[in-house]
Amino acid sequence: MTRKAGRALAVGLMSGTSLDGVDAALVELGPRDRVRLHTFCSDPYTPDERTR
Repeated sequence: MTRKAGRALAVGLMSGTSLDGVDAALVELGPRDRVRLHTFCSDPYTPDERTR
């Protein structure tokens, strides 16, 4: 997380129990609980990764 002038950038990662892949989001946290989505992506697991 990075802070600058009352703002913070944070990255969130999630992988659910369905084992379909990893989701990531970059958000900006501002004053008064304001949240702004900068970008997100979803990266699916390969068949080999799913069997691990």
